[in-house]
Amino acid sequence: MDGIVLSTYSFSPTTPHRDQKSLRNDGNSAPNNTDTVSKNDSVELSPSAMRLIARADTKKTDTTKAIDDSSEAEKEKIEELKKRDAEVKAHEAAHKSNGGSYAGEVVMAYTVGPDGKQYAKSGYVNFNMAPESTPSQTIAKANAIYRAAMAPTDPSSADLAVAQQAKEMRDRALEQEKSQQS
Repeated sequence: MDGIVLSTYSFSPTTPHRDQKSLRNDGNSAPNNTDTVSKNDSVELSPSAMRLIARADTKKTDTTKAIDDSSEAEKEKIEELKKRDAEVKAHEAAHKSNGGSYAGEVVMAYTVGPDGKQYAKSGYVNFNMAPESTPSQTIAKANAIYRAAMAPTDPSSADLAVAQQAKEMRDRALEQEKSQQS
C-alpha cells in the first residue's frame, strides 16, 4: 500500500492535544506536542492515497446500493402484504355484513412484515348452518347464508362449498314445507 496509513485524528483548532499528531509528507505520523492542527490546514495526498480513497468510496457506494436494494425489496414486500391484507379484510367483511345474525366473528391469520407490523394473510367467517324451527325460517336463513358466501367478488372454493351447503339446506326445507302443506 505504498506505506500509507489511514487514520482519524481528533484536533482542536488552536490548542495542542496529547493525541494529536502531525503528518509528515512521507505518510508516516509522528507525535509532535508542539504543533497544532487547524481546520484550515491542508494535506497533500499522494496518488496512491487518492486510489485508496477512491476504492473506499466505491466500496461505500456498493454497500449503500446493497442497502438500497434491500430496502427496495422490503418496500415491495410490504406493498404486497398491504395489498393482501386489504383483499382479505374486504373479502371477510363482505361475508360478515351479508351473513347477518347467522355469521360468526371474522377470524384472521396474520403474518409479520419486514417493518414489524401484522398483515392479514387469510381469514374466515363461520356460519350457523343448523336448521331453524320452521321450514320457512330455514329457507330464509339458507338464502342469507348463500348470499353471504357469494358476496365477495372472488369467492373461494370454501365459499362455493358453503354456498352449496346453503342451497342443499334450502332445498331440504322446501321439501319439508311442501310435505307439511300436503
